[in-house]
Amino acid sequence: MMKCRKMLATLVVLLVFYVVGISKGQRKMYWTDATANKNQRANLDGSAVEDLVSSSIPTGIAIDIAGGKMYWTAMGTDKIYRTNLDGSGSQTLVGGLSTPYDICLDIAAGKMYWTDWGADKIQRANLDGSNVQDVITGLSNPRGMDLDLAGGKMYWTDSGPYRIRRANLDGSGIEDVVTGLSTPHDVAVDIVGGKIYWVDAGTADKIQRSNLDGSGVEDLVTGLVYPYGIALDIVNGKMYWADNSIGKILCANLDGSSVEDVVTGLSSPRLIVVLPPTLTYQGRLLNDSSVADGLYDLRFSAYNEEGDSNPLTVTGAQDVDVIDGYFTVRLGLDGVEFNGDGAHWLEIAVREANSTDTGDYVTLSPRQQLTPTPYAVYAENAGVDSDWMVSGNNMYSFPSGRVGIGTMSPSSKLHIEDDTTDDVQITIHNKDNSGSERLFFGTSTASDAGILVYGSTHASTPGKWRFLNNKTSGHFDWLTGASVKMTLNNSGYLGIGTMSPTQKLDVSGSITASRYYDRNNTSYYLDPSSTSSSAKFAGNVGIGTTSPSSKLHVEDDTTGSVQVTIHNKDNSGIERLFFGTSTSSDAGILVYGSTSATHRGKWRFLNNKTSGHFDWLTGASVRMTLTNNGKLGIGTMNPVGGLHLEGFGFPDSFMYLESDSGQDTGFRLYEGSTVKWHLFNESAAGGLSLRNNAYSSVLFAQQSTGNVGIGTTAPARKLTVRGGNILIESSDGTDILELGEGLDYAEGFDVSESTKIDAGTVLIIDADNPGKLAISVKAYDSKVAGIVAGAKGIGSGVRLGAGGFDYDVALAGRVYCNVDATEAGVEPGDLLTTSATPGYAMKSTDYARAQGTILGKAMESLEKGQKGQILVLVTLQ
Repeated sequence: MMKCRKMLATLVVLLVFYVVGISKGQRKMYWTDATANKNQRANLDGSAVEDLVSSSIPTGIAIDIAGGKMYWTAMGTDKIYRTNLDGSGSQTLVGGLSTPYDICLDIAAGKMYWTDWGADKIQRANLDGSNVQDVITGLSNPRGMDLDLAGGKMYWTDSGPYRIRRANLDGSGIEDVVTGLSTPHDVAVDIVGGKIYWVDAGTADKIQRSNLDGSGVEDLVTGLVYPYGIALDIVNGKMYWADNSIGKILCANLDGSSVEDVVTGLSSPRLIVVLPPTLTYQGRLLNDSSVADGLYDLRFSAYNEEGDSNPLTVTGAQDVDVIDGYFTVRLGLDGVEFNGDGAHWLEIAVREANSTDTGDYVTLSPRQQLTPTPYAVYAENAGVDSDWMVSGNNMYSFPSGRVGIGTMSPSSKLHIEDDTTDDVQITIHNKDNSGSERLFFGTSTASDAGILVYGSTHASTPGKWRFLNNKTSGHFDWLTGASVKMTLNNSGYLGIGTMSPTQKLDVSGSITASRYYDRNNTSYYLDPSSTSSSAKFAGNVGIGTTSPSSKLHVEDDTTGSVQVTIHNKDNSGIERLFFGTSTSSDAGILVYGSTSATHRGKWRFLNNKTSGHFDWLTGASVRMTLTNNGKLGIGTMNPVGGLHLEGFGFPDSFMYLESDSGQDTGFRLYEGSTVKWHLFNESAAGGLSLRNNAYSSVLFAQQSTGNVGIGTTAPARKLTVRGGNILIESSDGTDILELGEGLDYAEGFDVSESTKIDAGTVLIIDADNPGKLAISVKAYDSKVAGIVAGAKGIGSGVRLGAGGFDYDVALAGRVYCNVDATEAGVEPGDLLTTSATPGYAMKSTDYARAQGTILGKAMESLEKGQKGQILVLVTLQ
């Protein structure tokens, strides 16, 4: 069973006959927005958002489907209001309250219940606001509530001791259900599943559930921002909740899976209701043997079985106008799914409308079974359809327009559309394996028929691909855009680039291929128009000559270069160009400065037969050596590193890197193929720069001043650090001091609590654990120590003992702090002290108690009734 405010209206009872119509169309959810100061509603999928009515800080909300009314509490005016469901006809029902929070309805009893967290009580009144009564007093900040009308219980959240409690509807039998919570804001009851659901904000920021007695607590959704109100859709297995901080309404399955945004862009949504499927019930009521006439209250209970003692839900309709025995009511039944299977039974009770005593209800017997005969379930958005006709086993239609599946705006005779990430498919399957599956395309005119594959959603644009039967030629054509690119004629000839192929394959245009063979695969041909070819031949090969005189004869008479490529196609071998001698002389390549082979080469590349090195020589001197273990020496024949440069002094022992004027010069260091470091003269900045693989400046030495910069190329002092913190460590690696970019001075402290403490939390000295701190839990605490630094991602300017303790605690400077303005709004300059809300500060209004309890001054404002983080100047007193 959902929250009573979400299951408002009631089904009517009939004695003689009834006709029921059930609507499963678009259902609605309603919510309050405390910052926008208005009530709103939308479809359950988040569409069609509407503004309904305005008031000051609306919070709780409830709907009476049968009466067509919306009820809500307004913390800004301390009143309870109601209107029609569209927001018209506003009425003030109850005034002079303290801080009314949530509201629930018991339509059958003609009562509304609400929590007043300012007065620490739960109250109730008649639906018209009369006869206000205290139900439970002496509570501690009661907030969200829900009614279990079938079980005769009320459940509520208590944000003082942070728990969920329940009692009988008359206020007796109070008991704790779940304790040890953080900041529970709202609760919802599922009688069908035997569960209660709640949102827990503060430091928990999650949704949980348990059994009705509080056992079996489960975390359903965690990591939320600031969940506020919760509502259940039992029929569809969904829960909806409002997140006050991020301005959203979200939903998930009842087990917490499949979380999704439903409505976004809101200001500060608070509490929420979800309307169940509605049922219109018509009947005739008899009073003994006579026909009833006048106003009556009706109570409706739904059961799974005729003899069940525990109803699925209980609701009602007030002041039903019965005329000559006939009546019609519109009901919403939580957790009851009507599908025509006869699975539900209705128990109806009736009393005269002027009664306020639930004992006056007379239960009618027997219970009425909901079967397919007395009611009909209509498909969503379906209306009367006269286009489709049935003849035997055939169904056919002659629509004058178009048919759309998945779209209300079909652009062709049959238009199928979907917006899922899955494929959109049409399946044609002949389950008789002796037949075949076919898709026919035909036309009675001279037009072509076939398949068009579009590159856009617009059917009037040429398809990216078209496969058409050409009715004129009988060919099968492939088109892109509006042009035929390939044709298969009725002789079996395939044409590419031509519509009149004369061979099995007829290509109009150039063909790129690696090789050509004749039909018998015995001869190999080269393309004579190609400028580069390769092949294997048995005889001599001539390149640039028709009369080769050797295995390879290369000749050219142009001014361009003449090149030879040697390739061994057997991958087990290698390609080699051999130069050899039978003497002790070195072998290699000589590059001559003239055409005479007897002239000493300008360059010589020789294999040193003695050392096995590869030497580069100019004249008769070795200038560079590549050893057989891969080391390169310049100026030395015995390199000891990958690259070894040797000279006898300046300048020979220097490596010169030179660039054009205004250009950089330096080194780039790699690890594998990944750039790791750059060391270079940064011309534009005028200094030596060391940069990392992201090319961010790490170290820079300025040429003109000698200043050194870390993270900057414009150091203004002998050492300038930019873009990060400065950390000073001891010799054993322990952090001593960190200078950061924040605005506060913080020291490291250990805390007594084992649970995670969020940044912005107010801490006090733990008197039971010397040297440790704890979360503040009372107002005007003289043991106040500071605020956990780092809220809103802002680090500290100075950190002592960084990383060596549980938390950094701001002792001075500017820092964001948790502030509770429930009792008093906060303005810049107000002195702040500890509050009864754990880890929160508040405005100091009792100056006698303020001595020694002040933790700082507010630098931002926070409206009364709000909780959040504001900027605070820490000045402990």
